[in-house]
Amino acid sequence: MTNKNCQNIKNLRSTVITVKFLEEDLDIYQMLFETEYSLKVVREMLSIWDKVEARWPALIGGRQVGFVRLKKELAALLSSQRIIPRAFSHFGIVVSSIDVSLGVLTELNGMRVEGVKRAWVESYAVCVARGCLDGKELELIEPLGASFFLDFLKGHREGLQHVRFVVEDIHGSLKKLQKTGVALADEVPRTGSHGEVAFLKPDSFGEIHLELCQLTEDAVK
Repeated sequence: MTNKNCQNIKNLRSTVITVKFLEEDLDIYQMLFETEYSLKVVREMLSIWDKVEARWPALIGGRQVGFVRLKKELAALLSSQRIIPRAFSHFGIVVSSIDVSLGVLTELNGMRVEGVKRAWVESYAVCVARGCLDGKELELIEPLGASFFLDFLKGHREGLQHVRFVVEDIHGSLKKLQKTGVALADEVPRTGSHGEVAFLKPDSFGEIHLELCQLTEDAVK
């Protein structure tokens, strides 16, 4: 075999190896493209509430629980004590900054959350902002003073802190729940942004609170 033939064989082997690596690279690029495309499709299929739950989860004992499931279980707790809520009100999420969180919601939703209403709630030393997402109300709570909201933020970071239901008789409801041993964060109702409110902390729900609200006449109207 001549030196020229040997060189040709070396060049051919080099070309084959190069092509092999290029094919492997193309496979990797194809896999990455398909993975990224799949993730994009999945993201587009998620509802805004799926994204909210992923960003600000509801945790019970370190286990994530869906918002809707949590709402049903808390409603069942009330029903077991013959307390029939007038309506579901909202999911309450504790955050370190309302402004930043509204920006995150805009990114998740693809548009600004319209109709956001803000309020300062003196009785709990918190700022709140409420808006409607896909037919359900979301409340963002930013603690600015000592409260169990601030304790929640320090201990659990941002996340779902409570679920609120509207009741006809908040005083009577608290008495019924207290008799059955449900821990009360508020033994007497306080003044909230829409009426009298009280928070409870059922044992089986970890740090997630149940909020009851009796609306004022203006709020009802």
